[in-house]
Amino acid sequence: MPSVTVEINGIGKFLPAILRREIRASGHHAAVLEYANRMPKAQRILEAFDAVLAARALSVAASVKQTPFISEMREWRPMSRNGRDDGLDAVAGALSQEPIRIAQGINKASRKNWSPTAQIYKAKT
Repeated sequence: MPSVTVEINGIGKFLPAILRREIRASGHHAAVLEYANRMPKAQRILEAFDAVLAARALSVAASVKQTPFISEMREWRPMSRNGRDDGLDAVAGALSQEPIRIAQGINKASRKNWSPTAQIYKAKT
């Protein structure tokens, strides 16, 4: 994991320093990037999901079906201010930070991960 991006709007301003300290204490090495979001939430969500959904390229783990995320996707209305959209906003942030990968012409069997040093980490929450 070369880097972690943390949205620093609001209370998030304090998180990068805490995360850097904890990464160092665990003996791992990763950059902590700070990101201030100035775009309206509905626009962020629409822009992040638009191409991914149009390409039918969104995949989720089976465990995601046990969370509110799927119902948030079904019930979300861009102009509504009362709907639940925290999960959508978080995933939109992750999608916007990740480069788009074009699957055509790639031999998926040749490599398990796109990054040769990729490892799986499970965060305790």
